[in-house]
Amino acid sequence: MSARRPRPATLWRKIACLRSFYRHLCADRLLDQDSTADLRRARPRGRLPKVLGRDELTRLLGQPRGTSTAALRGRALLETKYACGLRVSEAIALELSELDVERSILRAPGGGSEDRIVPIASKSIQTRTISCCRVAHSQSSCVTSRTYW
Repeated sequence: MSARRPRPATLWRKIACLRSFYRHLCADRLLDQDSTADLRRARPRGRLPKVLGRDELTRLLGQPRGTSTAALRGRALLETKYACGLRVSEAIALELSELDVERSILRAPGGGSEDRIVPIASKSIQTRTISCCRVAHSQSSCVTSRTYW
């Protein structure tokens, strides 16, 4: 049975883990010197994300059809997410207070205590974002990642 060669990303992750562990040992004075300090690694080539074509994007943004609350919310979420480059978790966690219409920015709640400030280019997107936040946080409608997808 032949052993497969690990991928560069796997090696990079393992080397980073070892370097972190050795730094920890040195910080706790369990080692005198970090033998991984001079260890260099080549950053693996990242794969470019697959992007949607113009026709695919038009079909995607046109999916939530109708005038029901769910359709309007879905359309607003998709447009806001796409226009602002939001992650799904950021889009569904939006609060109305995080939208600054005067300055045309949106504070997207990120992981932990990190927030991102995102520009909103279009007034129509701002209007839809406001309605999305109002609808999504009303008692009759709850958005989760499960209902988003």
